[in-house]
Amino acid sequence: MEAATRESADVYTKRSMSDTEIVEYNNLNMKSVEFAKAKNKDEFVKTRVLIHEKEFDLFPERHGPKGKQASFRKRYLEFYKAMYEETATDEYFERAYINPPATSTDNLKYTVENGVVKYTFDEAFFTFIDENIKILKDGVETSMNSNALQLHPEYEVVKNSDLMFKMSVGAMAQAFGTDGAEAIFRHLGMEDEMIEITDANIEKMNCVVCNTELDVPEGSKSVMCVECGCKNEVTAGQIACPNCSAPFDPVKENETCPYCSSKIERPKSMHDFMKDKYADAMNTSKPKKKKGLFGRLFG
Repeated sequence: MEAATRESADVYTKRSMSDTEIVEYNNLNMKSVEFAKAKNKDEFVKTRVLIHEKEFDLFPERHGPKGKQASFRKRYLEFYKAMYEETATDEYFERAYINPPATSTDNLKYTVENGVVKYTFDEAFFTFIDENIKILKDGVETSMNSNALQLHPEYEVVKNSDLMFKMSVGAMAQAFGTDGAEAIFRHLGMEDEMIEITDANIEKMNCVVCNTELDVPEGSKSVMCVECGCKNEVTAGQIACPNCSAPFDPVKENETCPYCSSKIERPKSMHDFMKDKYADAMNTSKPKKKKGLFGRLFG
């Protein structure tokens, strides 16, 4: 978290505000607000996805090493596109952009030192933070009720509302620099819950079953193929048998495990499985018996 907050400050202090990437990023944010206030859903969704795409390069520390993986980026953007398409209603635009909740910004005290805003961490500051925390909690609740959450590349993590809230707090705290983030975490009693993720170099290899190019963090012993679901042994060019876990070369062994004779099938990745389920859940073209969300996804 320290690296991420430091990075946010660096982008806006060590790089020129006329830097092409920063100008484009700021313009996109302003455009998204304009589209929201005009209730132009299509352009709003398109612009928000572009914003998230640019954030991977402007703020790589936000996602840690996994943010360098092309497959993670693609799935992350698919999730955001689906989420905005689902939640960006007229009511949402009214609540979030046209008549947003009031926050107490008038009493905030700050100075500007070498281009960096330094806030005074007094009662007014923490009142402002508490007001924004309430907004964050409402946003997390909305996300938890979204079908699009099924498409998140880390669904098993973000489906936990408490963890989702903490991730949102971390993202908000970055805007206040390292000192501000630490003050916010102490105020919320979360100072022991934010950890630093060490960066990693990414190497390339092809899946030995389907030949898909895989992003492999340096030092990894195995990697799961995002397309066919097979576990690749990095150093030996082998996969792990899904039945007995023994490593073998599927090309040399004609896709049959030499230890237990299991035939290797090429399963769908979990991401593709969830995409199919999400599409089915959102399909309202055919009359169906009404089901709850769980039934629509897994029934």
